[in-house]
Amino acid sequence: MKLALILIGLGALGFGLAKGCSHGGKTTEPMQLFVGIDASQSARRDLGAYGMFAVALSQQLQPGTDRLTLYRVERETQEFRDGIFDGDAEALLKSLTTGVRPAPRRSQTLPAAFWRTVARRAQGSRSPLVVCLLSDGDNDDSAPASDAAIRES
Repeated sequence: MKLALILIGLGALGFGLAKGCSHGGKTTEPMQLFVGIDASQSARRDLGAYGMFAVALSQQLQPGTDRLTLYRVERETQEFRDGIFDGDAEALLKSLTTGVRPAPRRSQTLPAAFWRTVARRAQGSRSPLVVCLLSDGDNDDSAPASDAAIRES
């Protein structure tokens, strides 16, 4: 989770690394990209950067073939987009804005739910998977069970 924050903070380097995460023409299998966006109160100031980074990641997908799933992460994890990516960055940015704009009802970040959700979705998949959580790194659940759930996922 901290890695995503560091990449965002490094700007051009982060986008360069996102650009390096592509098929590279080496696979014919459709890829699945899961992106969680921390929409908690503590991460609100970074939502624009998270959105730009998510769009940069999506541009490495093969339109019409690869699948993109977006999640809003805070106290709960909510999927707000899932489907084959059509390559339309403008529509994706609009979807991101709509998905994370509402202020959270409660001020907590519980990322374990995101990792469990993605692990369940990825279970049994034969496609290459990329999972990215764009976050400020906060985890308001300090219970050992939360850390264990993240590691297991």
